[in-house]
Amino acid sequence: MDKGARTVLCRSLGACVDRDSFGGRLFFDRRDYELLGIVNDVLSRKDVPSLKQLLASYLHPHGIKEMAASRGLRIAYAVIHLFRILERGRAAERLSSLRVLRDEVFYTSESTLRKNTARVLLQIMKELVREEDELIQLQLANDFRTAAAGKPRFIAAQLKKYHLVEMPEQWNQIAFDDHVHDANTKGRKSATHLIMDAWIKGIRRLTVIYYNHVHPAVAEELLEAASIMDLEVRVGIEYSARHRGQYVRFIWTPRGFLDSRDFLEFLGQPDTKALMEGGRQASEYQQRYILDALVEFNKLHRPSINEEFGIELPPLRGEEFLALVGTGQPSLHHLGKLIHDNLLPLLVKRTQELRTICTSGDETLIQSNRELVARMDRLDIETIIDHYLRPSCNPALTNPFVPQDDDRAPELLQLSPCDLLQRLTRIHSGYRVTLNLAHLTAEDVLELLHACGGMITHLEIFNFKEVAYGRARDTMRILELQAAINSGNVVRLKRYVHRLLDALPEGEAAGEERRRVLHAILLDLERLRGFYRRTK
Repeated sequence: MDKGARTVLCRSLGACVDRDSFGGRLFFDRRDYELLGIVNDVLSRKDVPSLKQLLASYLHPHGIKEMAASRGLRIAYAVIHLFRILERGRAAERLSSLRVLRDEVFYTSESTLRKNTARVLLQIMKELVREEDELIQLQLANDFRTAAAGKPRFIAAQLKKYHLVEMPEQWNQIAFDDHVHDANTKGRKSATHLIMDAWIKGIRRLTVIYYNHVHPAVAEELLEAASIMDLEVRVGIEYSARHRGQYVRFIWTPRGFLDSRDFLEFLGQPDTKALMEGGRQASEYQQRYILDALVEFNKLHRPSINEEFGIELPPLRGEEFLALVGTGQPSLHHLGKLIHDNLLPLLVKRTQELRTICTSGDETLIQSNRELVARMDRLDIETIIDHYLRPSCNPALTNPFVPQDDDRAPELLQLSPCDLLQRLTRIHSGYRVTLNLAHLTAEDVLELLHACGGMITHLEIFNFKEVAYGRARDTMRILELQAAINSGNVVRLKRYVHRLLDALPEGEAAGEERRRVLHAILLDLERLRGFYRRTK
């Protein structure tokens, strides 16, 4: 039975049967209630007790009750303690809690599926923490205790239930994600939380992306958490450079370090610190628009939303927005989420009102209300961003996401792609530079590869978000270009460039400028091929 079906069943039973009788006597024993008590106890505490302090009331005064129960309680505490710390603690507390979890879950299990058992335990506890229905909580507590024993058949069933792929216990799988964010940019999870969730999913390698700069303390937590969970993690920094009236984005991933300490020392070098300071200024310049967009939303868009949907959304406060952002960098996504979170209860209430009206209204009114509810239903975070927050919706504000012809933009945002990459190369010779393909054509990519002289090492061919929102508009032709370059066949590459030239429109100034550039590349194909002859 899937979770949704189980929820309906348990709630319907709960409405008809005495909960203590149904839960305690028929399905759940005292240890399930003890486990649920630990969860609720830890979540409700203001302080963070030690393992010994918390378990004192659950252990027999003359010794441990029984080894299996004790191990289950200790593992449960380690997991729930970590989940609490993830939301409220400091980096050192999060890392310390993660180490306790590793010791309890990984090194005390006698199962042949030690790592997969640990993944299941973490996933069940995530569900338990989020669940509010007591009967479902008790079922999850029972599942947790059963999983703690590590029986292969039960673990396999739980992996399937939560859509987790069973991974080899040798932890040698090829599973990676080269573009994720933590709470220090636009993500929701701390670095420790991000690493833990990646481990649950069976991901073995991550590249965590930061915008324009990364603070050494942030990188230290990320790398230490990865070391605890045996994940390979790299830090990537996304920069923007001017190209044909728009910013193109590059992910710079410095490489070749001996260990995490070597990387942290690199961040402390004078040239690197100067680069990070320039990146911080670039982020602040771009973030000013976000705060201005909040003011513009309150003044311009909020009244129209209230009128359209018949609600009363009050002005949103900057303090509330900054609290939502936390340690991250303010983004349109954060602002869209704040608006959505405040709109949702008002829209739910309005929908209920419209449902009441429809019971006695005529057909015209019913149809009108249905259309209104449909528009409310479509008002998700991305729709809010597209309709109210993007620079095109706020023409009175300066758009920092396209190059401006003034001196207000920081130096880092005034560089060409070649100048930017040359600066990065001088700081550290070992690197990977990945070109983000959003809004780029095959002609753009070819021009950038040639102009940057081989410093672009990878193309981000697939980015789920860019594809989902229609920003990867020329992927197939770019794939053809990539194949032509990787083939090492200059004749194949020459034919490809000729096809690009033939497709250019005649007579347009922009087209003629592009034609001139492509002709120059055509005469220099051997050098372009040489940039990538040994690239793998």
